[in-house]
Amino acid sequence: MGLKLTQLIRLLLLIITLQYHLRLCLCNNSNSSFGCREDERKALLEFKEGLKDPAGRLSSWVGQDCCIWRGVECHNKTGQLISLDLGNTEPDIDDFYNPLNTWPLQGEIHPSLFGLKHLRYLDLSRNDFEGTPIPTHLGSLKSLAHLDLSYAGFSGPVPHQLGNLSNLLYLDLSSNNENSSYLAESHWLANLSSLRILHLNNVNLSRTPDLLESLNKVPSISELSLSGCSLHVPPSLGYVNLTNLLVLDLSDGTVTVGSTIPPWLFQLSRLKYLSLSGNNFQGLIPGSFQNLTSLEVLDLSNNSFYGQFPKFQISGLQWLLLSKNYLNGSIPKNLGQSFPGIIKLYLAENHFSDVLTQIHFANLTKIEYLDISSNTLELNVSSNWVPPLSLRIIVFANCQMGPRFPAWLQKLENVYVLDLSNTSISDALLHWFWNFSLNISYVDLSNNEIKGKLPPSLEHLKYLDIIDLSVNCFEGKLPQFFPSTLSLLELSNNLFSGSFPMNIGETIPNLRILSLSLNNLTGSLPKSLCHFNRLLVLSLSYNHFTGEIPDCWGQSILPPLFSMDLSYNELSGSIPTSVCSLPLKSLYLVNNNFSGQLPLSLGNCSQLLILNLGQNKFSGFIPTWLPERLPLLKALILRSNMLIGDIPPQLGCHSALRIIDFADNHLSGAIPHSLGNLNAMKVAPLFLKNIKIVDELFVFNLGAIEVNMKGRHDLYGDLPLLVFIDLSINELSGEIPEELARLSYLQGLNLSGNNLIGRIPDKISNLVWLESLDLSKNDLSGVIPQVLVNLSFLNHLNLSYNKLSGRIPFGGQLQALPDPSIYVGNDALCGFPLEIKCETDDESKREFPSEIENGSEMETIWFYLSIVFGFIFGFWSVCGALLLNKKWRFAYFQLVDHTYNKIYVYVAIHIARMKRSHFGSC
Repeated sequence: MGLKLTQLIRLLLLIITLQYHLRLCLCNNSNSSFGCREDERKALLEFKEGLKDPAGRLSSWVGQDCCIWRGVECHNKTGQLISLDLGNTEPDIDDFYNPLNTWPLQGEIHPSLFGLKHLRYLDLSRNDFEGTPIPTHLGSLKSLAHLDLSYAGFSGPVPHQLGNLSNLLYLDLSSNNENSSYLAESHWLANLSSLRILHLNNVNLSRTPDLLESLNKVPSISELSLSGCSLHVPPSLGYVNLTNLLVLDLSDGTVTVGSTIPPWLFQLSRLKYLSLSGNNFQGLIPGSFQNLTSLEVLDLSNNSFYGQFPKFQISGLQWLLLSKNYLNGSIPKNLGQSFPGIIKLYLAENHFSDVLTQIHFANLTKIEYLDISSNTLELNVSSNWVPPLSLRIIVFANCQMGPRFPAWLQKLENVYVLDLSNTSISDALLHWFWNFSLNISYVDLSNNEIKGKLPPSLEHLKYLDIIDLSVNCFEGKLPQFFPSTLSLLELSNNLFSGSFPMNIGETIPNLRILSLSLNNLTGSLPKSLCHFNRLLVLSLSYNHFTGEIPDCWGQSILPPLFSMDLSYNELSGSIPTSVCSLPLKSLYLVNNNFSGQLPLSLGNCSQLLILNLGQNKFSGFIPTWLPERLPLLKALILRSNMLIGDIPPQLGCHSALRIIDFADNHLSGAIPHSLGNLNAMKVAPLFLKNIKIVDELFVFNLGAIEVNMKGRHDLYGDLPLLVFIDLSINELSGEIPEELARLSYLQGLNLSGNNLIGRIPDKISNLVWLESLDLSKNDLSGVIPQVLVNLSFLNHLNLSYNKLSGRIPFGGQLQALPDPSIYVGNDALCGFPLEIKCETDDESKREFPSEIENGSEMETIWFYLSIVFGFIFGFWSVCGALLLNKKWRFAYFQLVDHTYNKIYVYVAIHIARMKRSHFGSC
């Protein structure tokens, strides 16, 4: 009997459980039992009509039951439309060349949307409403509890009618950039008495100095994000009534008044998350942070704090971010006592100077993320140290760790990010390294002198995403097998030899960046290169590859490859037709053995910005179709080939060309007058958006070119800043066209080694930005134009071996070029700096012509006065703007820091290369 009773009880419990789950399913599956209301269905269709939907995200919006449409949710009992979720996902690098993956809805919001009176949830984030204002009628949807219009392309004032939405719990109006939308008044925010979460990132708040006073009337707010808002904080504000605030983000230039942290922040005792990064706060880090006893995350990075490591203690703090400040001194040895719960500690890019020993790490038992990079720090621990750490991210770049490779890494089995770049390690890398952490995702050992060979396979590292071993002394063959998860493989500037892995395209099909340049690799290029799905950058330059480029691109898979560099190899044949099925932005084939005429198929590379085919064996004529077929081209380098014929006049019709290098060919005829129509050389060189692509992806530029700019061959990396024409060492004849003087932003002009005749045009003085002028080894005659002294930026001049005559001009910029070799080989020239005295000179003028000879004393006085006044005006134009505008000032110093970092890395890399070349460090 007892058994039957037990079974009965179990049966009843089973029935009750089934009923509960059945009800739950019916409640959750609200779209299955009730069709939507007809008026709401029509409203949605009218709303759809006002939108452009290139990705077909609303393709399911057909049929009678709108409750089953994508993004639509209806009430399970009434059928009323209660939720409309059309928020777009944030694009990543995968979507760069496949934008349909996250292509936003575009257009305007149709008024029919405001008839959906029962809406509780509305998300239109990350779409593009093309600069239209946020509709005022949104304030009529009084049932809304969740409204997300973030990053959706709205502009203009935020409507005060949103204050009618008294049921709102969540409001996100974050803007795409600071100038697109603004808050004209803030009093309406006080009506949102139930609000819990408010995000106004990049909404300009400079017109609402009373914002914080308005928010004082909404004490229910627990999360407030005002990043990049230009918020005016009145110095008189002593108290903020946000007693429930848990999360506060005031990062990226939010606070515009004062250089110190507002004292009322230290009254928010319940805060768990506080970000003040990127505000240019100055001075010592206040000890008052100790009052925020609940704080778990504190981000003070990217400011101008100085002094020593802060001395406050917060037992519950888990994240402490102090990167990119001016903090100095030593790292405290009692960090683990001050912050016993610390998990993430970022101290990068400061001025700390210390020797870190085992004592520093003794009590940091919970730490998982540690970044101490770019300080003057040295790590000195014993070889048998067993770190009592739980590190998962280790970033020690630009610290002193070598020469031995850290053996203590073997004890850290959970590391997934490791950056030991530029740490002076010159040891051999042992095989245990490739097995110490099977979870490793990111490895950067670049810019060291690490020796050794890679294992035949890295396939067992199933989470490896990025590996950078560049600028080291690795040797031997490349691994035949890599993990399929790999997205970046950077092995350049080593001593790898042997052939290219034949199946590399199949084993790592999702690779995005492949860089093997500056090695000793040999053999042919495998056809598997064509099998990459997502490859963006292919750099194989400075090796010994032979044979032809595989002609298989785009046959089955079309990777989004935008940069291909096969320069300085021994490749031959012609350029395959299929190469231009790729969306290439730059193509570098310099210094190979390619031959034949420039193929017509190159015209299919319509997105090309840079085409460098120099130092090959191309023959025939320069194509006349270049301006029409390659309209975006900015750099065309065909130097050191065997091209013949005239320079096509059609080239002058090109609207984008800024760099032309046809030097060292067999071109003949006159220089086309139409080159004076090259419009891109008439405007200031700028960092054009389409020159730098996916800048956040390890700052990959589209390469550098070698230019004979100032009498020597130099490598120029900042291509957007260069405006240059080199037609030297050809067989050009006729006179120098005066029309070239229209190219007002030209920086370099090299016409040397031709058969040019006639005079140097006086109008050449219009080239006010000219830095280098080489007209040597021609048959130019007549006097040197006096106007050359007005070329203020000229620092290289070569007029040698012509038939010029008369007195050499003196004064201005020519006074800074006293080298007589500039004028050698012109027998009829006289005057300084040559030793040949002009016939009109007397003894007092033998060494230097007088200033009076080139102008009156008053002109000289005015010249120096103009320099003084120009300096004063220029100095205060820049410095005054920086003093008066905090955001400009902050952006300027960020630019200086960024430039310094780029120069530092550039110098470090080139020093490493020079060491290897000249001292044999490997």
